Amino acid sequence: MNFQPDHDPPHEPQLSRDMRLSHAAVFCFALGGFMAFIAAPLKALRLHAASVEMGLVSTTSLFIYALGCAALMAVSNRIPPKRSVLLGCALNSLVLFAASSSETIPQLILSVGLMGATWSF
Repeated sequence: MNFQPDHDPPHEPQLSRDMRLSHAAVFCFALGGFMAFIAAPLKALRLHAASVEMGLVSTTSLFIYALGCAALMAVSNRIPPKRSVLLGCALNSLVLFAASSSETIPQLILSVGLMGATWSF
């Protein structure tokens, strides 16, 4: 019994250079975002946050991300994908710097919320 297919398997289309760069940028963006998502509660612990403040730090970014996806969908559809990725990465880098240099819990909550907004690009 020979179980070979009667036709050739489908070929994967080759990705263009821009798409490969976009995929690499999104991977780095997501990796940095997840690292910041883990580091934000640790920063809040270092600032002696109460349990309610820890909850706000942990949920603010995801809540604003969910709202931002719905609100910024029309904006991101008008911007070319390459520019959208670069804009999101640049804004996220600025927000990550702000989050790392925050000295109070409200500053940290604000920067984590802005981080969620940059993720929605």
